[in-house]
This record gives sequence, structure tokens and C-alpha cells, in this order.
Amino acid sequence: MAKRAKYLSYIEDTPKHHGKLDAIAKKATKAAVEEAHAQDLAVTYLKGESIVQEHADGSIKQIGRVVNNRRKIAVGTKLTIKKS
Repeated sequence: MAKRAKYLSYIEDTPKHHGKLDAIAKKATKAAVEEAHAQDLAVTYLKGESIVQEHADGSIKQIGRVVNNRRKIAVGTKLTIKKS
């Protein structure tokens, strides 16, 4: 297991492998959603700013919203962290 964890860390830290990590994540997510639906369970996820719940029958229900309040920072801005 340690060897696998080390390999995953290598993939995460190497930009040229980010596409591989993306493919692994998509495959795992798709399998998890299919397994949940096979057990007649709903899957909850974020779609844009909406929190949606997708049921095994394919129906989708919006159950909440997340407001995007990110701060806009200009490129090149330098930030410092002050110790308290």
C-alpha cells in the first residue's frame, strides 16, 4: 500500500501527470455513482452554485445553493501572513 501511496503522491506533484489523475478521478466517481444508484441511493453533488440530489430514477432535485464569495486578487499581488 505504501508504494501505491508514494506513486499517487508522485502523480499529484508532477504537472505532466495531472491528466492521468483526472482520468482516475473521473473513473472512480462514475463507478461510485453507478454503485449508489444500483442500491437505489441518491447522490448529492455541487453543480455550479447549486447543491443537487440525483436519484436512481434519474430525477434531479435542487436542495440548496452555495454563494460564491471569492475575493478577486490581481495577478502579482504579494500576500504576507502575520503571526498572532
